[in-house]
Amino acid sequence: MSCGDSEGWSVGPWRVESRGLAACGNPPALGLDEERAALLEINSPPVEEIEKSFVERLSERLDASRVIAKGEVEQLLVVTNAGDDVWETIQADEKVQIRRHRSRDLFGGAVFVKLEARLATVLSPAHVAHCFLNFEDRTQWNKQMDGFSILHNVAHNDMLYSFIRAAPLADRDFIVFHTLFTHEKQKGLMFYSRSADNAFSPGEGRVRATQYVSVTEIMEDPAGGVKFSTTTAVDPNIPFLPKWIINALVPSEFRKWVAAVEKRCGELARAGTTVPCAQLFVLDPFAAEPDADCTSVVNTVHDENQNCQQHDMLPDSRESLQKSCASFSTAADGRTPDSLGTPDSLGSFPVLLGSPGNIEVADFSKSPILEDEEILVKSQCTNSSSWTWWTPFQCHCAS
Repeated sequence: MSCGDSEGWSVGPWRVESRGLAACGNPPALGLDEERAALLEINSPPVEEIEKSFVERLSERLDASRVIAKGEVEQLLVVTNAGDDVWETIQADEKVQIRRHRSRDLFGGAVFVKLEARLATVLSPAHVAHCFLNFEDRTQWNKQMDGFSILHNVAHNDMLYSFIRAAPLADRDFIVFHTLFTHEKQKGLMFYSRSADNAFSPGEGRVRATQYVSVTEIMEDPAGGVKFSTTTAVDPNIPFLPKWIINALVPSEFRKWVAAVEKRCGELARAGTTVPCAQLFVLDPFAAEPDADCTSVVNTVHDENQNCQQHDMLPDSRESLQKSCASFSTAADGRTPDSLGTPDSLGSFPVLLGSPGNIEVADFSKSPILEDEEILVKSQCTNSSSWTWWTPFQCHCAS
């Protein structure tokens, strides 16, 4: 079911793709029932009613029932294209660049970052887009993400449901408005999404996470290869876990995601796979394809530089986190506050930081991090490789 302006609209070099995620080889939208469809707000709010900035509206989820429209995307690109006065560079090398928004009070403390990567060994931006946006393929190699379902298509928006497995915690699920854009020169793709109101899809025994904003641009790199950037703020809704822990893990986890995408693109290239979204690109006919023996380069710098050792959790860190747990309480009906679905069991807490006797400790004082708190530059924190539940949260780039 689709409706809205059939001719679409453009913002800068980007034109909205009315077919949405179906253009990337996904099944068509199921269609909301009449009662839930009536909750949708199709038109942009009147200018005189807009008292807060674009980022503030995102942070407070004021448009959770409203579809993404042209004016919103115009404001989005102003934020993502801003310079050093808005985005502080945290890490930068030939492979990735990680920036954090200078305002630390947005999105309830969830980290607001712009993550950029250059994949020098990948020649097809369509392969990169396929890794993000073809859900049948993605669930074959990204085992923690599942349940992708396009619930509705209206006014060039898909309503997308998905969930991530986060054992030993309860699964987290998302429901978002999702828009897809093609580049005017057909050398790239952009997709933008933000959380929709929970009423559109009640919880199914999972905790509802919040994706305040996520926008990814994938472009053919004139210097060779492919580059992409993701600007995102996501709250996985783990009330008893301090946000500085999650924020501190973003750089290393993003590098793992880049390596996984690069590896899958190499597999697609060697297999000669023509992906569904290739129709949205016009590629350089003179670009040489990799030979049959080429292999993807997997970046392991972040692993080699961590210099981890076997160690028990630091006593001060354990006491701090246990106090956070002790202050956490569930609602009267047993659900996690401000969420939907089954709450996390506090009995699982000791497992969150790795199995006893198998906990790695990384010294963050020797590498840039995404937090200002003094504790993170003077003490240690457990390595995310021991946190089996963490991996999917900051890699939720498909939504």
